[in-house]
Amino acid sequence: MPRVFVGLELPASIKAQIALAQGGVSNARWQRPDQLHLTLRFIGEVEDRMLFDIRSALAQLRFHPVFIALSGLGSFHKGGRPKALWAGITPEDQLKALHNKIDYAITACGLPEEGRRFKPHVAIARFPSRGRIDTLEHVIVSQGGLTSPTFEIGHITLFRSVRTPNGSDYSVIDRFHGSGGFVDSPSNAYDEGPLWNEYQTADHWVDEEMTGAGDPWFDVASLPRYA
Repeated sequence: MPRVFVGLELPASIKAQIALAQGGVSNARWQRPDQLHLTLRFIGEVEDRMLFDIRSALAQLRFHPVFIALSGLGSFHKGGRPKALWAGITPEDQLKALHNKIDYAITACGLPEEGRRFKPHVAIARFPSRGRIDTLEHVIVSQGGLTSPTFEIGHITLFRSVRTPNGSDYSVIDRFHGSGGFVDSPSNAYDEGPLWNEYQTADHWVDEEMTGAGDPWFDVASLPRYA
């Protein structure tokens, strides 16, 4: 089963700026440029039919572009040990509103709520559960002034995540316009077999055979919208 999440891809210029803040912490696993992203909604492992439903739901979302910037460094801890070093994002309100829309759409597919407070960030390093981790606080203080010009992102991305010995590898399954629909044609990055063929040939995003005629499973009009 694919392990998936919804997030934002970062411009190359922003990734380059983040790279300047990476370094100086022992035992850190610094994230490669292809690993840098902003997670909006982690989903986890899903069956083919659920992936079908998630794609359909995300293709129906409507949202305005977000205008955001890098803002400082921070860290997450677990059991008293650093777990990740992250770059903050400002303003947070736009991303929190977008997160809420995506969360609503995902739960409408039948998945549980994420169950944790959403903190917009870009993970730039991860740490092992054992071994010394020196100078982390020094780096947070010395690089705490990390900022960037404001940048615009007008689409969201459904990623596939594969765990490897060198950290997770991420690939794009699909991208979705804020005005609705796919940025590109639905990808073949993941082969869903007959179900995906049904999706490609359907006249509507949601097949009546799946939902029951006259009983749509997802009401776009009920989603919260930006003012």
